[in-house]
Amino acid sequence: VAPAGEERARGLAPAAPSGTMHVPGIPLEPPLDVTGAGDAVLAHIAMALAAGAAPAEAAELGNLAGAVVVRKLGTTGTATVEELMTLLHV
Repeated sequence: VAPAGEERARGLAPAAPSGTMHVPGIPLEPPLDVTGAGDAVLAHIAMALAAGAAPAEAAELGNLAGAVVVRKLGTTGTATVEELMTLLHV
């Protein structure tokens, strides 16, 4: 998995046996704090893959987790199920 984009991440580009794909980023407005965001993204991707998700599904979950965490200013942040569902508007 690699951040897609130039200055700021514009999503993720996960590699799968079928090739690299692009998972679009989630538009966010500042202020943002990226502390812990990468850890949250990778943890959620790993969890999803371990549970049997496809690489694209895992990357989408990682994107959601990162979007939740960067909104938590001054903390390392975690993303709860409730926060992920709220971001999905479910």
